[in-house]
Amino acid sequence: MPKIRGIKPEFWTDEDVVELSVPARLLFIGLWNFACDNGHLPDKPKQIKMRILPADDVDVNKLLDELAHHGRISRADGTITIAKFAHHQKPHKRWWVTCETPGCNLPEGASHGPVNRGTTVAQPLNNGRPTDDVDGDVDGDGELTPTVSGPRKRGQRLTDDWRPSTETRDHLAAEFPQVDQTAEFWKFQNYWMAKSGKDATKIDWDRTYSNWIRNSAERQPTRPRSTQNTTDDLFGRAAQRLGITQ
Repeated sequence: MPKIRGIKPEFWTDEDVVELSVPARLLFIGLWNFACDNGHLPDKPKQIKMRILPADDVDVNKLLDELAHHGRISRADGTITIAKFAHHQKPHKRWWVTCETPGCNLPEGASHGPVNRGTTVAQPLNNGRPTDDVDGDVDGDGELTPTVSGPRKRGQRLTDDWRPSTETRDHLAAEFPQVDQTAEFWKFQNYWMAKSGKDATKIDWDRTYSNWIRNSAERQPTRPRSTQNTTDDLFGRAAQRLGITQ
């Protein structure tokens, strides 16, 4: 997918930007999504139009010339270079993306993300935080510390044919015998099937289900023992001390 970028509020009143036509301003912003973190992308006007302004009656090649004329980009050797790209964007140094343009190197302190070959750019983080809830909790507010040791697993929505594993059900039945798992399962499924947004995805649905059952057990009121049960226990312990058997 294209890389997520941000826009500073002062962009709209920048003296250099307001000199551009409105389509050129919009195209300029769109170029950020498809550029590497050093501000390079292939100079392919037809491809750029289909990605950024597919339904607009504009000549992207002329708009690129306009951007170049005002010093917003340069066009050379089949590559577009966005001028002062670091002024507009602050890419995460842990996932820095370079491309095959000569001199497109990592800045000091950055580690290498995927190489942008002019097609799409992976975006593992959103403002430095993961985009999916991954801790399997019920309220969906978990976080994951990103690592560079391997690809991060992505959460999945609950499907209507999902069932907790036999091991999970048996463990929960032993730990929380007071919980009606059949009733709670249907509540669990209805809740997560109806939920939308990023919080509706989980990596480990068995763990999410286990937390659901634990929360259900905690919500159930503790029933006081009857007077008769208490009396029976007292007599039973007294009989044991006296060596009386029934």
